[in-house]
Amino acid sequence: MVQVPNFEDIKLVAKNAGLDDLSVAGVEPLTEARIAIEDRKNRGLHAGMHFTYGNPERATDPSQLFEGARSVLVALRSYKAPSVGHFEVWNAETGVAGGGPKGLVA
Repeated sequence: MVQVPNFEDIKLVAKNAGLDDLSVAGVEPLTEARIAIEDRKNRGLHAGMHFTYGNPERATDPSQLFEGARSVLVALRSYKAPSVGHFEVWNAETGVAGGGPKGLVA
């Protein structure tokens, strides 16, 4: 007989794999996200990202990914922000700090 792991066991596997947190979300459509994606697509702000912008309905409805799905595991991995002054460059002319990393994409 196959033993089904409980959520705490799965979280431990995720932590050992280097993830910072794991949570569970429902598969209800993300209506607000769909509206925002369709708006950005209509304004040409998609930068060729076909998976999300090619089919906003699929991209915002987790239930379409796996038939019969009732929940989705959401894994998080943070990255350390650069220390002040390490990456940031202060532009005295504009009064804005910039030049550091802006984010990571999985």
